Amino acid sequence: MHEEGVRIAVAIPVGPKAVHGQWLQACLDSIGDQDRKADDLILVDDMHGLEGPPMAGSLPGITYRTPWNLGVVSSFNIGIAVALRRKADLVVMIGADDKMRPEALGRLEETYLKADRADGYYWFAVEYSTGYTQRAACHEAAVTKGLMELTGGFDPRSEGAAPDACFISMLMVHHPSMLREVETRGFPIWHRVHDGQETKRRTGVDLQVRGTLTETWEPPEWGRMWQ
Repeated sequence: MHEEGVRIAVAIPVGPKAVHGQWLQACLDSIGDQDRKADDLILVDDMHGLEGPPMAGSLPGITYRTPWNLGVVSSFNIGIAVALRRKADLVVMIGADDKMRPEALGRLEETYLKADRADGYYWFAVEYSTGYTQRAACHEAAVTKGLMELTGGFDPRSEGAAPDACFISMLMVHHPSMLREVETRGFPIWHRVHDGQETKRRTGVDLQVRGTLTETWEPPEWGRMWQ
């Protein structure tokens, strides 16, 4: 934990296929090279069969092994829940095939403190390996405990249908103030485009699922939340 008292964790799901772990070490190296070091690291081994404890530079991490293949939505929910249990204030979600530029976590912390530690979905601007750049809310983001309590996390029904877009769409309609850009002129996240991505197989059904989940969203009613 840094002197400001902000604890930042990074959660990475690793799916069952070989391609899901092909660039994992490069991702971990980029976390270890941060100007502002991460405080915690959680890998969700979604039937990939990871060996040994994860390391991001000098930062040791933990591995949560799923009992069966849960998919990326539930894996991110699990990683976030584990990080929050371990007292994270911000949980950064990043794909195992992506990388953080050295300023990413520092810019995140600065934005969070400038917002008086407000709960929200803190999204990063992204540069793709194709050269395309994006400065709009997307899957590369950090979340807070209050946001997850309010929303109930990522809806499992969005699996295979752009879960990040479904979640962002819900926030835009129901809680737009929760969407917060990590302030930077550059692009703190580098996203790898490759043929093994789930996005390669998505169809127009994504829009139908997104519209349904956005329209029918209700706050969670269960009693126990992220204690």
